[in-house]
Amino acid sequence: MLATLRDSFHVERSLVAPVSGAITAVPVVAMFALGEATGSTRGAIAMAIGANLVAILSLFSGHRIPISLAALDAVGLAVAAAAGSATGRYPWLHVSLLIVVCFGAGMLVALGPSQGTVGTQAIIAFLIIGRFYGTPREAIELGAFVLAGASVQVLALLVLKLPPSLRYQRHQLAGCFELLADVAQRDPALHHIDATTLMDGAERALSAPSLFGRVDVRDLRATLDQAKRIRLELTTIAGLRTRLAGAGAARVHRALDATLADAASALLAIADKLRHPLGESHWHPATSSCIARARAALDEFTRVPTSDGVLARQCATDLIALGGQVRAAGGLVDEVCEMGSWRAWHPSLRSGAGRRSSSRGVLRTLRENVAPSSFALRHAIRLAVAVPVAAILATWLGLPRGYWVPYAVAVILKPDYSTLVSRGSAGRSGRSSAPCSQRRS
Repeated sequence: MLATLRDSFHVERSLVAPVSGAITAVPVVAMFALGEATGSTRGAIAMAIGANLVAILSLFSGHRIPISLAALDAVGLAVAAAAGSATGRYPWLHVSLLIVVCFGAGMLVALGPSQGTVGTQAIIAFLIIGRFYGTPREAIELGAFVLAGASVQVLALLVLKLPPSLRYQRHQLAGCFELLADVAQRDPALHHIDATTLMDGAERALSAPSLFGRVDVRDLRATLDQAKRIRLELTTIAGLRTRLAGAGAARVHRALDATLADAASALLAIADKLRHPLGESHWHPATSSCIARARAALDEFTRVPTSDGVLARQCATDLIALGGQVRAAGGLVDEVCEMGSWRAWHPSLRSGAGRRSSSRGVLRTLRENVAPSSFALRHAIRLAVAVPVAAILATWLGLPRGYWVPYAVAVILKPDYSTLVSRGSAGRSGRSSAPCSQRRS
């Protein structure tokens, strides 16, 4: 218990990203200060929320959102806020439009988690910013404030860029692959507990609270899972090799050593790719050689009828499996580096034909998900029912700042059950801090 409590207060300084924090905070503070300077508290809040929501989208999307998605988020926030403000005086129209917004936001999850976040933020803008009821002109002005704040945040992403992300996690994972390469060439009688310890450290680095919601970290976690499988395979091979003690064991060990040397070279190449994402991948030849040697050894050991032959054949079979696992790990690492989780975010500009093709693909995806079996349609229906009902109940009960009730429903309600439960549990554990945030608002 004491160790757990001590670990909860541990701060990993390598995970602190001051530039990312500045990108998130500076435009928000600047927009709020600008609004206050003009004497419009409502405008200050609208601009600050617009800037903050775009920043949250960039962080949740792993710093790799295209400029079109950031712009879409900014426009969607402005339109939702203006629509909520303009219809606020007419409860029936306000709730009816909220149902449409919630349904559309739910359908966006079919396009991906980032698009789903855009939809959720549109609901938030409708509920939170749109609570400032006004005339159509005032609603348009409110939407313009939101658009101004969101646009400044988009410009901040372009001007300031983003620092290299997940560098610490990649280096931790690279250390795991380097140690696995050492284990592959180590005396089979020696233990591998140091590899387990190092992987536990890498897992803690990839599970840090600061990475919550990150998309690109999932690929590194998948790579770590593959590294764990490689460690188990190496442990199995080492156990089999310690039982080889017959007359022909020396010849078998030489064949296995050569195959494991290729596996070690491939593992070192994967580690090098993790440390230097800009470099070329060199794990392919060594992996192919490892698999080819293992298959040749299996053919050779088939002719050995003794018990050592059985053990040698099992080693060769496990080495073929090891080669496949190394190949899978290398493919994951190449994908991580190709996706650009190591580099600064940059806009992705497309030609007119590319944009039209992309739009057709989006519409086709949405049409395909208008089906009873679609998880997106079910999620959209749940949102369209739960959020408006929560808003109506909060109004009927006369709750102070009742807009937080549908807000909580929109944020917690997720398409999959496991995420829904985890978000709901987090919401219950954070109840003590909720009144403070409400009072500040």
